[in-house]
Amino acid sequence: MQETYLKKFLKRFPICHSVVRARECELLQGVKFSTPLLDAGCQDGVFVSLLGSLTPDLGVDRDEAALRKAGTQNVYRALLKADLGRLPIRTGTYASILSNSTLEHVEDLDAALKEFHRVLKPGGCLVATVPNSRFEDELLLRKLFAFVGAGRLARRYVRLIHRYYRHEHIWVPDKWEAALKTAGFPDVSVTPFLSPGLFHLHESTQLLGLPVVATKKILGRWILFPSLRRKVGVVIYWLIGWLYRNLRDRGEENGVLLMIRAMK
Repeated sequence: MQETYLKKFLKRFPICHSVVRARECELLQGVKFSTPLLDAGCQDGVFVSLLGSLTPDLGVDRDEAALRKAGTQNVYRALLKADLGRLPIRTGTYASILSNSTLEHVEDLDAALKEFHRVLKPGGCLVATVPNSRFEDELLLRKLFAFVGAGRLARRYVRLIHRYYRHEHIWVPDKWEAALKTAGFPDVSVTPFLSPGLFHLHESTQLLGLPVVATKKILGRWILFPSLRRKVGVVIYWLIGWLYRNLRDRGEENGVLLMIRAMK
């Protein structure tokens, strides 16, 4: 039996991270990427490595440490340190671009989108995942604070979350579509995914797992005791897998994330 994406991520990452990345992988595995393929914002390369169906011709990121780790994943033909708004790449080089959970962090988004359009071949396709504006609406603690009349705390919590994730752009689908069309993409589709239920699972396990975040920042490791994680893994995989399967498709049309496909 083929190992699920959720189990692959749970072996290496906290629950909060795993449920989001697993759903992204499930959707991206159904996308046909023509080659040559550019991974724009490849980070440490682990996501593409666990996705398993792609061998990007080039991975680009501006984080040198992340690129060094990406080089150990054995999935990229080449890696390049560069700003997405100033790509040292010839015009019309790539048939496809993947940009996973990256564009929301880019300060000069207009420049990056124009560069993506420039380096794509005619008829080329950009596939990106980004947060929906519903991200803010579905935050559990924001809802709780608002329910008890603590509007100021609700707003502070939202700002704290955006600072933690380093979000620059949390837009409605129409605004993402407009930005891409302004950059030169005539054919854009924007599809919500990640159901509110899965997002709530993500947020609640993230709040419970704050010590794991500290471990990552201090020691550079998500899982401090891998052998213990393996021993209790059967229970974790079963419980989270059951929740994941039951929450995945409920209300995904109102999803907290967006998958964008833009054709040149």
